[in-house]
Amino acid sequence: AHSGARGAARPLAATSASAMAAITPATRVTRHFLRRALSTRAGRSASAGALRSSLGYAAAGAAGALAGWLAHDVDVRNKALVLPPGNRACCDPVELSPEQKALPEALREVVGPQYVAENKFMRGARLGAGTALAFVQPGTIAEAAAVLQECVRADVALLPQGANTGLTGGSVPREGQGPRPTVVMSLRRLDVAASVDDGQRVVCAAGVGISDLGKRLAPLGRESHSVLGSIFLNPTVAAGVAFGSGGTQLQKGPAYTERALYCRVRPDGQVEVVNELGLDGVPDGACVLERRGEGPGYELLTTAAAALRSAALGKGGEPPARSLRTAEGCNRPASDRGYRQRVCKADGEVSRFNADTRGPWYNRCEGKVLILATCHDTHPRPMRRRVLWVSADSLATATELKRRLLAPGSSSILSGGREEAALPASMEYLDTDTCRTIDAAGRILISVIATAGMESSAVASLWALKGAVEALPLPLCDVAVDKALHALNFLAPSPLPKAVRPLLAAYDHHLLIELHDLGRGEDKEVLARIGEFAKEKGCAVELTAAAPTGPAGAGLAPAKPPTPATHALAAYECPTGREALMLNRFRFAAAAAFRTWCVGTGLQGLSLDYALPKRYAEAPDLPEGVHAVRRLRYAHFACNVVHEDIALPPSVDAHAAKKAIKARVEAVGGRLPAEHGHGTEYTAPEDTRCRWMAMDPTNALNPGIGGLSHAPHYAPDRE
Repeated sequence: AHSGARGAARPLAATSASAMAAITPATRVTRHFLRRALSTRAGRSASAGALRSSLGYAAAGAAGALAGWLAHDVDVRNKALVLPPGNRACCDPVELSPEQKALPEALREVVGPQYVAENKFMRGARLGAGTALAFVQPGTIAEAAAVLQECVRADVALLPQGANTGLTGGSVPREGQGPRPTVVMSLRRLDVAASVDDGQRVVCAAGVGISDLGKRLAPLGRESHSVLGSIFLNPTVAAGVAFGSGGTQLQKGPAYTERALYCRVRPDGQVEVVNELGLDGVPDGACVLERRGEGPGYELLTTAAAALRSAALGKGGEPPARSLRTAEGCNRPASDRGYRQRVCKADGEVSRFNADTRGPWYNRCEGKVLILATCHDTHPRPMRRRVLWVSADSLATATELKRRLLAPGSSSILSGGREEAALPASMEYLDTDTCRTIDAAGRILISVIATAGMESSAVASLWALKGAVEALPLPLCDVAVDKALHALNFLAPSPLPKAVRPLLAAYDHHLLIELHDLGRGEDKEVLARIGEFAKEKGCAVELTAAAPTGPAGAGLAPAKPPTPATHALAAYECPTGREALMLNRFRFAAAAAFRTWCVGTGLQGLSLDYALPKRYAEAPDLPEGVHAVRRLRYAHFACNVVHEDIALPPSVDAHAAKKAIKARVEAVGGRLPAEHGHGTEYTAPEDTRCRWMAMDPTNALNPGIGGLSHAPHYAPDRE
């Protein structure tokens, strides 16, 4: 049975019938032993002992049969739940053409036999599953372009894949959807990042992980261009551009650039390589790829690869041998330079969303072009970091504080020749249901991250192992790990500092605010604004903008235990870097903890991400008839991008509920999805679909996303 509310569980009678089929052999064995024991004289004389032995066999057989019946019944019931929505396709075999049958061998000639796997079953990080005709891992950008050529020639669907951390099903095959087999191309081996303009920028091949990039930039005193909630899984830089992800960092903005190297499939089926990196010595322009390894297109790819290797950032922290230079006359931005101004303007527009059609094609392309490399601005490492936990008596109070911090202040900072208000580095929101769920189901994950490190490859490896177990075609495997995590959660310590726990009991709305000092006292200005706001609210909270002591500072603390009856606001500043890290891990564990909690409690789960208008300060009401057991709301608060997880009883039609909630969000001016991508779960607006079709006129890359057809040249899908 496929997961999803439409794939309802079989009636209990049918389940019992299948269980009885397992019990019958045990009954026959018991009868056999009883007859043998009582049929002979010796047996009759020893009938008591034989009977005891036979009854033992019977009990063991019955117990095994009962356990099998229970496991089968639980498995069937589990597959009827949405945790959140699973793959809803059926599996129709596709008859392969001679070219498609020969494709795996052709791909081995391109990348080497050890980097091609045939008939590989794959499961998405949250939903979607299917079998790929081939799973291929190119090791150079030229090999990636050649793989695309071979796939176009064989008329298969090609899915570019980063770390497979996508949450809407767009990075795995879709069984039974479309007339062509699918090839998945993992780009993780394209793992070269190079310094540009003495580290002011960086150019990344498509497989570079955002976590790895931060480590490689550290020796230069720089930080990467973006931070994602799933950073502990090391998602790729290119995937961030393809979705427009990020945006938690107000000074950095989401993953966006107007400098990239990519491939597209032209209307005539030829593969074209387009260079817009803007690097000295790697000329911009477009070339059609000819025979593999020959012609100006492959010469361009070879030149670009050599340039990246010559200025590569060391994986072990070694400084680069040289730095590439931006080509003279190239003024294209390598970040979203207008993001700060958009976020701070409290109007009826949304800050960012996946269907945004601004910028060159590779931005928010969702796999409809093949990104090979991207160039990004980097940012100076702050001299000091401070992390605050601020609790409010209402969402309105929290929103009022946000607007105070985003509005121009009385002591603005001079930046780039103009005055700008100092901003928090980030501002995350969590409601009480989110905090309760993380504490009830996310402790083990947080402990693993704390032990291994937020940016450790061990965490990503363990997460991949969890996914491999869930993909096993055995009963309960898809929920076994989450069942265990939920059952054993109590063994791990609470990740929250002791001073924060009373705030959770007293308040329902919480902000995790990070402040940076970049050399102009920005943290002190923001901290002073928070103090002024608290004073206006009559809060018994002592705040100071004095220089902090220790790694994170200790200038802010509740004056006495807060109670909602007397205080509108309470705040706590982490005195150590360790506490600050634990709070960040706590926030980023929300999505994983929600799934674990739903599995452990036997509930369905809906997960949505949406952008609300910046002036909208409420939580949209749930539609009539949608009764949530638990409603989690956690958000990138400054830009009003909300992640909402809703736990529903098993009897609810989860897909109908999701459709109704989507309509309610759009009715108040919101946009869905905000940063997780459309994948197979959301239908994109008409202008976005037209943009994707212009990028990929033959529908060779990632067909079926955003409500597009799965068929070649966007022919109507067959029923």
